[in-house]
Amino acid sequence: MKKVFLSMAAIAFVAVGSLTVTSCGSDDSNPTPPEPPVTTGSKFTWAGTDYTMDMTTTGVVVNAENQMIGYNIGTEEEPVLATRWIFISHEGEGTSDWQTAENALWTQIFVPVNGDTPVYPQEAEEVFLLGTEVIVGGESVADPEGITAFNINIAVWDEEGEKINYTTSTTFAEGTVNLDFDGLMYGPLGFTLSGGKSASNFTSFKATQLTKKSVDLNNVEKIDNTKLTKVVK
Repeated sequence: MKKVFLSMAAIAFVAVGSLTVTSCGSDDSNPTPPEPPVTTGSKFTWAGTDYTMDMTTTGVVVNAENQMIGYNIGTEEEPVLATRWIFISHEGEGTSDWQTAENALWTQIFVPVNGDTPVYPQEAEEVFLLGTEVIVGGESVADPEGITAFNINIAVWDEEGEKINYTTSTTFAEGTVNLDFDGLMYGPLGFTLSGGKSASNFTSFKATQLTKKSVDLNNVEKIDNTKLTKVVK
């Protein structure tokens, strides 16, 4: 029998030659959809969409003499006197953009006073929600009458530096809107209701500079407190 001897080099050649290489190319038949863009900075989130907010306009409802109006949100027997504050986070950094912004979040709260001295929202131990309105594309998209839960936290209120850092969460029958704002504050202003419209109307306000930091307790307005949501901070 004839014996065949292979050198180590030949063995290596045979081994290499017997390999089969399979290319694993990319399969584009089911491409992965791109992730939706993530909005950073100040925003509110509604129905899974983020809306960028550029400024928050703040203020308190005043009378014709630019004095804060006193409201009784308690009962005749046990009155709770308070002032009515407004937060409007909106697109745009103009001083009138709170009136015209296509996307905005309005929040109105009552803040109990200390005797005849007003308490500012960031100082209050408790506040009472009057209402929240979500504006998307220039339209109100949630019924303010259907609010079931509310929370607010004010971390920074800097009038001199024109800065505010606050968060809110409001639950409606249609869903929950969450706001996270850290940026420019315009205010606080003195808001007056225009055209004699109802106290619950969100967009019927005119704004002036707040010149008096006192409360008119001689003409207290009674508020139905059955629909107010109390928040203990």
